Amino acid sequence: MGSGGVGGTGSSISASIGTAFTLSYVGGGADNLMLSVDGAANVPLTVTFANINSGILVGLTVTGPANNESAPYSLVISPAAGGAALATMSGTFDSSAFNTANFSFTDFNTAHDAFVNNLTIVPEPSSLMLLAAGAGAAQFFRLRRKS
Repeated sequence: MGSGGVGGTGSSISASIGTAFTLSYVGGGADNLMLSVDGAANVPLTVTFANINSGILVGLTVTGPANNESAPYSLVISPAAGGAALATMSGTFDSSAFNTANFSFTDFNTAHDAFVNNLTIVPEPSSLMLLAAGAGAAQFFRLRRKS
């Protein structure tokens, strides 16, 4: 994610993962990317306009069962060009009240050049195991029917 034009007053960029997580940067204010979890107050991260202008990689990992009042998450933000993490954060969120079912990106910047590249959504390991078990069971019954 990145943008070259959110430095001015009245400009902003944000990425939301469902209703649970929002990353936002508002130009003309404090020079920090902000994180809101479960609709709570924004927490400043050590990610500046210069970092966003160069491009950042955002990695969010959510684990645990669905509908959990304290589902664990970890967030890592790194420079797109590589290098040490700019910000890391971990904690819990209420997945029984807030979801991670969609992704939205909003751009109100002066340069009109905000971008999201290489968006990848990876299911948690338990979902992958269920998918593999279902495929295995379907193959078993298909082979059993042939014999």
